Amino acid sequence: MRQPYFCFTMTLRKKAKTLYQTASEKLGHKGEEAVYRYYIGEAIKECEGREDAFFSVSHYFQAYNKDKRAALNKKKMSHARISAEEIPAVTQLFTPPHLAEYIIQNSLGRYLYECGISLDLPYADGLRPEDFGKRKKDIREIRILDPAAGTGNLIYPAARLMKKAYLKLGYGEGEVKGLLATNFIGLDIDGRASELAKFLLKREFGADFDIVTLKSFEPSSIENYKKWKGVYEGLLLLGERGTVSIFPQKEVEEIQKSFSDGADGGVLKTLSIFNSKYDIILMNPPYLASSDCGKGLLGFIKKHFADYKADLFAVFIARCLGMLDKGGYMGVVCPFNWMFTRQFGGLRRLILSSSDIMNLAMLPADDYKEAVVYLSCFVVSGKKEGVKGSYIKIEKGADSNQALINGGKRYMVDASRYQNTPYNGIMFWVSQRFIDNYRSGRLADVLEIRQGLATGNNKKYLKKINEVPAGELVADAVSIEDFDNKGGVYAPYNKGGQYRKWFGNIEYAIRFDKHAREELSKSGNRLPSRAYYFKPCVTWTLVSSKGHFGARLSSGSLFDVGGSCGFPKKEGDIYVILGFLCSVVATAYLNAQNPTINCQVGDIKNLPYIEPSDGQRARIERLVKENVEIARADWFGEVSAESAKENFLKMKRNEEELNEIFIKIYGLEGELSPDVPDRLITLKYK
Repeated sequence: MRQPYFCFTMTLRKKAKTLYQTASEKLGHKGEEAVYRYYIGEAIKECEGREDAFFSVSHYFQAYNKDKRAALNKKKMSHARISAEEIPAVTQLFTPPHLAEYIIQNSLGRYLYECGISLDLPYADGLRPEDFGKRKKDIREIRILDPAAGTGNLIYPAARLMKKAYLKLGYGEGEVKGLLATNFIGLDIDGRASELAKFLLKREFGADFDIVTLKSFEPSSIENYKKWKGVYEGLLLLGERGTVSIFPQKEVEEIQKSFSDGADGGVLKTLSIFNSKYDIILMNPPYLASSDCGKGLLGFIKKHFADYKADLFAVFIARCLGMLDKGGYMGVVCPFNWMFTRQFGGLRRLILSSSDIMNLAMLPADDYKEAVVYLSCFVVSGKKEGVKGSYIKIEKGADSNQALINGGKRYMVDASRYQNTPYNGIMFWVSQRFIDNYRSGRLADVLEIRQGLATGNNKKYLKKINEVPAGELVADAVSIEDFDNKGGVYAPYNKGGQYRKWFGNIEYAIRFDKHAREELSKSGNRLPSRAYYFKPCVTWTLVSSKGHFGARLSSGSLFDVGGSCGFPKKEGDIYVILGFLCSVVATAYLNAQNPTINCQVGDIKNLPYIEPSDGQRARIERLVKENVEIARADWFGEVSAESAKENFLKMKRNEEELNEIFIKIYGLEGELSPDVPDRLITLKYK
C-alpha cells in the first residue's frame, strides 16, 4: 500500500503545473520573482484549512522548481558543476511525514522521555523504562537545530511535539508560543525557503521562529574582522559553504571578547550559531556528489572534510556531529549507501567511533521515488556508551509507515559487530555467523581481479561477433603472441551484458591486430592488465537489477570494465570459484555489502572465501563443469527441443545442490535457502 502523500503528490503535481502556467501568463512580463510570489501565495490559499496544510504548501514549493531541477540534473550529467545558488533547486526534496516523525520521536521524543515527560510516541523504538526521567534538564533550555531547514518540514512536527511537552508540564497556550521560538533554529542558503518556513511556522504556532538564511557578508561590512583570517574568509563565503562552514574556535572567542551584541551586523550571532552545541539536530541534508559542487566549495570540502567528501550529505553529517552536545541526539534522513560502500567508509568510522546508533531504518527502493536514491533514516547519540541500537529493514512493497510504527522485524544490534565487515559496513540484518565468515579470508586471496580495457572509441574497434568477417576472428588464443601467430584480427570481447551464469554473453569482438593494439596503447585506458589477456578466467556483469549475481567461465578473450574478470591464483580453482560466485551465498554477501544495482569490483574482492574440503571440491567441480557445458551448448544454439527441458531441470538441480554445499561450508543453514527460482536459470532454450 502506498503512503497517502504519494497519491496527494500526483494530484498536487497537476495543480502545481496549472498554477505555474497561470502565474506565468499573468505575471511573466514582470519577471520570475513576481511569478513566484503569485504562485506561492495562491498555493497557500489552496491549502488553507487542510489538515496537512504545512506539508502541502511545501509540496507546492518543491514543484515550483521542478523544471529548474530537471535542467540542473542534465547539467550534472554533462559533468558541469553546480553553483552555490543552484544547490537548493537541485537538492531540495520534501521529507515524507512518517520519516520525519521517525527521526523526531526517536531523538527529541527520546530526549523528552529522558526528561520525565510521557508522550504518545508511536514511532519511538527501543525506549528503556530505566531511562525515563534520568535527565535533569529544563525543557525551555533544549536547543534544536535543523541545518538544512528548507520550508520547515522537520521543524514543524518537532515543534508540535515540543508544544505537547510544554502543555503536559502545565504551561499555558500563550506561554508556549514564546517558548517554542527559543527552542529552535533553522539554517538554509535558500532565502525563499527560509521565508516560507518562517511564515508557515508563525501561522501554525503564532511565534517568530529563527530560520536563518545563510548569505555571504559584504566585504565592506566586515572590515573590522580582517585580522581573524579564518572568520573573515568564512563570512565572505558563507553563502557558498552554508551550514558546513567552519569558524576557528580561538578566533571566535577573541571576537566575542572584542565586540558587543548589536554592533556587529549579525556577525556575533552567526559565529554563535556555528560554534554552539545543540541537544537535538534534525536534518534531511542535500544529496549532491561533491564532484558536482562548484570548485570553491569542493576545494573547501577536500581541505576540511576529506574523509567524507563523497557527497554533500556526508559532509553535513560530519559537520553536525561536531555541533551535537555530548548528551544529545541527531536524526538524519539520507541515502542508504552511506551504510555500505567504500566511499563512505570514513563517515561510518566517524559515527561508530564517536556515537551509538540508537535507531536505523533502511527503506526499500520503491518507497520514495521522488528522492531518486534509496533512503535510510537513523538517530545517533552524542556520546559512546556501547548500547544496542534498534534497526529495521523494510522489505520492498511494504507499507513503510506501518513498518516504522509496529511492523517488520526489529534487530537489536551492538555496533561492535561492524568491526569485522568490509569497510565497517552496517550489516545489521544478518547473523553473527554470517559476519564471522569474513575472518576466514577474502576472495581476493585466491582470485586476481582485474578491470579490463576501455577503447575510448567503441564504434571504431568493436563489432557484433556475428558481423566479423570469416577468418578474422580467433576465439582460441592463449596469449597475444598466439593470437598474432594465428593471424587474428578480431578477438572475443567480454563486455558484461545481461544477467547470465556459467557461460555466454559472447556478443562482441574487438579489433586487436598489431596496428589496432598500437593505437589502443595510446588511447582509452591504454591496455591495462595485458599479461592476463586470453587467459582462462571468471567474468561477470557489474550491473544487475535482479538482486542476484552470476558469473561465467571465459577463455581466449579480452575484457572491458563492464565485464571484469578474475584469474585464479592456483590452477584448478577456477571451477570452485565459479561455483561459489554463482551460489546463493555469494549473492547474499554481495547484497549485504552493497544492496544497490551496482556490484563493484571491490565488493567481489571482499567476499569471504572458505576453502571447501577435498570431497566438497570434487562435487563442486563436477556440478560446475556440467552447468558450463549446458550453458555453452545453449549459448551457441546447439540444443534440440527435446533436450532443452532436460537441460533446464538438470541445471536447476545442479544449482540447488551447489547452494546446499556452499550454505553448509559457510554455516548458513536456516539463514539461506538453496532453492533456485525458475526465472534465475539463465538459459535461452527452456
